[in-house]
Amino acid sequence: MDPHAALAFGPGDSRRRSTGSDWAAPPVPWWAQGRPVGLQRTRKGAPLAIRKRYRFLNWTIRHDNAPDAPPTRHMFRCLGEEEDGRSCGAEGPVAADFQEAQRWPFEHLREHQDHRSFAHVAEVPWLMIPEKEPS
Repeated sequence: MDPHAALAFGPGDSRRRSTGSDWAAPPVPWWAQGRPVGLQRTRKGAPLAIRKRYRFLNWTIRHDNAPDAPPTRHMFRCLGEEEDGRSCGAEGPVAADFQEAQRWPFEHLREHQDHRSFAHVAEVPWLMIPEKEPS
């Protein structure tokens, strides 16, 4: 037996850590003992109610091109390093037009000649569509 198992469960407890086949179900409360799962009742005697109903649906995802959808927004972040080894992390302005957002890396490069690596951060609206509408 694992010498640390006694520490995990307390002194005198011979149970081992659960590893697959030796797993034991938690004890059944006194008010539910001897009843099938569907007939169990709460402490006050009321039957256990189904609180939520789940349906498994197939979903697809696509760009949200609706007129009322939020616009796609673009931003560039500098991935270059400062002289002391820290990451620059400077961010350009957020713009709805990609060409407008692309201007900032050139401006940043003029000020910091060694910063030549940038990340394009885009915020694009997406829409989840179920295969069949839930009823």
